[in-house]
Amino acid sequence: IFQAAAPVAPQTRTEVASVPLTVRNPHKFAVDNWPVTTGVPFPQGQLGNADHVRLVGPSGELPVQARLTARWLDGSVKWLLLNFQASVPAEAQSQYRLEFGRAVRRAKTDKPVSVVKDVTGVAVNSGAIRFRIDAAGNLTYFRHGGRQVTPAGAVCQSLATDAAGKNYTTTGGKAQFVVEEAGPLRAVVKVTSHLADKDGATLVRIEKRIEAYRD
Repeated sequence: IFQAAAPVAPQTRTEVASVPLTVRNPHKFAVDNWPVTTGVPFPQGQLGNADHVRLVGPSGELPVQARLTARWLDGSVKWLLLNFQASVPAEAQSQYRLEFGRAVRRAKTDKPVSVVKDVTGVAVNSGAIRFRIDAAGNLTYFRHGGRQVTPAGAVCQSLATDAAGKNYTTTGGKAQFVVEEAGPLRAVVKVTSHLADKDGATLVRIEKRIEAYRD
């Protein structure tokens, strides 16, 4: 079997450079630690490793989650997907900059989002909020600040009703899980399952993505 190997990425540029990022808040109320997701492009040959970036805001360095999404032909970084949390006054904007350079490193994020997958499903802890995705792909055991929000044994299921009034749910099946992102600021779990009636007859396969952000 032939498999092409990715090119060895060049070293990141020695000098520190930065990409300006502006977060605008059009609302009449301020936002604090608001989740932001954005893509950032880089010139060819400038950034060799996604670890060589950090985010700086008005008060200093901020936690940022950086994921490589595309490379140039020489192996250098072409696009990064960033997740961070911004605070912006009402009807105003805040300025940030993404620094990159060979000596640049991000500080470790305190209390990152935790994602644990096992045979019974997936457990997610974002700080203030904890929940489980059970084996059928439904949300359960939802807790906020140590207090259980959902009743014991309750699940947040998907439901469809056909033209004849028959209900199909995701409670009785077996789901497949893919942890697409696992923090430190954002987690994404892809869940694939089937809507089925009480006798097990399936209506359709469904996919859903459950996201959690660090609190």
